[in-house]
Amino acid sequence: MPIKMNNLQEAAFYGDCRDILKALEQGQEPNAFDKTGTSAVHKAAANGRTKALHVLVEHGGNVNLRDSTGCTALHAAARNGHLNTLKWLVEHGGDIKVESTKGNTPRLSAKSQSQSEVVAYLKKLEREKFDWETEEV
Repeated sequence: MPIKMNNLQEAAFYGDCRDILKALEQGQEPNAFDKTGTSAVHKAAANGRTKALHVLVEHGGNVNLRDSTGCTALHAAARNGHLNTLKWLVEHGGDIKVESTKGNTPRLSAKSQSQSEVVAYLKKLEREKFDWETEEV
């Protein structure tokens, strides 16, 4: 009887951490792209699956990996209004200034979908970062 392979992409989409771990143990890569050009990290972020993201990142998942359109997991979380997931990504090194191939930042992605809480949070972060970068030492 053949061993059933767990699908990492599907497990990330649904946030099934147990199946994510099984898929990783079977050798699937958290940064591998599927036929649509997205990774398990992107799928977890797009669906607000923060616990799944944690597992993926612990196993080498890259929060700044760009999909086929140049979007990162931050773009996906922002576009879909997953504020807590977005905050987790930022805390784990997500770049809020990265632009997609069309020139959209995560904030612009959120704005295009009327995700006002996400837009406000990212605006605040951009100001804080700017203030910090311009302080004299």
